Amino acid sequence: MNKIYVFSGMGVDERVFDNIDFGTLDVEFIDWIEPLENESLEKEGKLFANNFFPDYG
Repeated sequence: MNKIYVFSGMGVDERVFDNIDFGTLDVEFIDWIEPLENESLEKEGKLFANNFFPDYG
């Protein structure tokens, strides 16, 4: 089974996808992490990645 990771965007949650048929895909919805003040995009990306790839960088 193919797995996809779905980001709903800022200000909305996974309900925005309620009417989309993902078929047999294994869908994992990713919640936004509130960025820290002055946090770089690279640092924020690593925090996201660590949520679903614990061994990442």
